[in-house]
Formats: sequence, C-alpha cells, structure tokens
Amino acid sequence: MRGTRTSTRWSEVGVEEIADKFTNEYQQRKEPGTIQGYYNATTGFLGWLTGEWDGELSKDDLAVITAEDVDGYLDAMNRQGYSDASRLTRYNYLRSLFGWLVDEGVLGENPAEAIDLKDDHGISRKYTRRAVEARSRGSIVYIEMDEYEQLLANLREPRLRNELLLKLMMNTGIRPSEAVKIRLRDVDRDERRITIDTSKRKGHTRPVWYSEQVALLMNRWLDTDRASMPTASDSPYLFLTRYSEQMAKPRPNRIVGAAAEDAGIQEVLFKDADGKKRNRITAATLRHSYAVHSVRSGMDVRTLQMLMGHESISTTEKYLEFRDDTLRKETLQHAPV
Repeated sequence: MRGTRTSTRWSEVGVEEIADKFTNEYQQRKEPGTIQGYYNATTGFLGWLTGEWDGELSKDDLAVITAEDVDGYLDAMNRQGYSDASRLTRYNYLRSLFGWLVDEGVLGENPAEAIDLKDDHGISRKYTRRAVEARSRGSIVYIEMDEYEQLLANLREPRLRNELLLKLMMNTGIRPSEAVKIRLRDVDRDERRITIDTSKRKGHTRPVWYSEQVALLMNRWLDTDRASMPTASDSPYLFLTRYSEQMAKPRPNRIVGAAAEDAGIQEVLFKDADGKKRNRITAATLRHSYAVHSVRSGMDVRTLQMLMGHESISTTEKYLEFRDDTLRKETLQHAPV
C-alpha cells in the first residue's frame, strides 16, 4: 500500500465526480451501455485504488497511476471470480479512461498499454476457449450484454443503419434473412410493430414489437438518414445500401462480423468440412442471444416460440436450460434456509 498522500489540486476529488467528468466527455458519441460501462469501470477501479492507498484520491494521485496498479486491480477481479471476458471488457474501458486522462494532461502515458494481458493474466484479446465454451451449449452460441455493447460501439458506417439493424435483431429475435426482407409498409410506427415475412414458412407472417429505444433509431432512419442513400427513392425496403435497393442476405452477417473483429471479441469456433472458418459471433448469434436473455428474464416458452417463429415448440424448449440457470441462482441466493 502506498499510504495517504497530499494533493495540491482537485483536493479529495470523489470517485463519482471523476467518473462523471470522464463519461460526460462521451455522452453524445457513445452508446448508453458503453457510457455505463465506462462509469462502472471508473468507479470500480478508483474505488479499489482508494482502498489500496488508504485515502481519498486527488488529481496528483491520478497522475502516478501505473501499470502495476492496473495489474493489481485485474488480479483482484480474478480473485473475486470475474471471468476472463469480464476482465477484458473492464480493461478496455479503463484503457479509454487513461487515454482521456492523458488528453487532459493528468497522465503522461497510458498505463494500460504496458500490460501484457496474455502473459500476466492469461487473458487473450481474443476470447479464450474457456470463455467461448461458457457462452455456448451444443448448437446454442450466444453473447452476454457487455459483448453486445462492444459490438454497438464498433459499428462501421453507415452507423445509424447498422445500429438499427443490430438492435432490431437483438430486440426482437428476427432472423437476418427476415430483417433484409422488411418493407416500409411492414413497419407500424404508432404500435412499434413489424409484420415479419417468416423466412422458414412461405406465405406466413408474424408480428414482433420493438422497444422505445429502437423506435428512436427507427424514426431517425426513416425520417432523415435513409433518404440520404442514393437508392432510397426506388426502394420499398427498410434496409438498403448505397448501391442496392435491398440489403443482400449475407450483409447482416458481415456487419456483425466486422464489429466483432474491430472490438477484438471474435473467435473461430471451428473449421467446417471445406476448411471454412465458423465464427462465434454472427448475425445468427444475436437471435440466439435474444432467446437466451428472454428466458433468463422469465419469458414464457410459448410466447417465445411465437415471437421467434418456430414451427415446433421443441425448437424453443432447448433454451429453457438457461432459465434453469436463473432459477438455480435465485434459489441459492434467496432460499430461506
């Protein structure tokens, strides 16, 4: 422990105040989930650091944060049972915090850059096999919400279109092949409802409903950004490109894959018989993730079946094991004896 030190500036700055200063810089440029991640990482690390140094933090204290301090925090997270994926996410958020402190003239260099995650902590910037296995069971491969936030934070242009596409798939569980077939006439903005042409059953449709957060993006896209696309006037489709009036079926997977690669969270699960790589995070992964998180939140399996457009209930029931995880956790935490 370093002991208490005296500050000449920002005397006894609160951890929350520092987190507010940092996150306020990015309110207009980052996703709400990313902003919350920044805040949690800042308060978590600086709160831990305050305990290690036996005193309140000051601007002078922030100026002497070293890679050793970051190493100590990652080790503390490991002892507390945090997964490699969670520690990697927290490291990435802290790297942004330190970058901001460098820009503010508080730090001379970013201490996170001096850390070798793989050698010192057993963490790969690509997710470890253990992390992959923890997020996949049989044919069900899904992502946790912190990974979803990282996808959103690393989308390429046109960003608004791509953000709407990802959020719509994660919010409703529609198939990528269904997303590209949505026509403007299928969207009821008053009811926040979309009539989906079910890709697995010709001639069949089903309704899905999207959230208020998605509605904000939908309105911006339809009222403003979509019209700037050269093909907009001739296109009856919700999702189009600069060169085509309808987004091609493979495009959602390319958008998701590029975001996963840019975020450093992609992982090759296996190679198929033709030697082609099969990645963990794809557009279909978002559909599985919708189902997993829905049953964890208590959604009835019959409701989930109808929303996802499964012909057989047995297809939907495979997600129930994830509900059992929640029930087990709640039982162990809240059982009376």
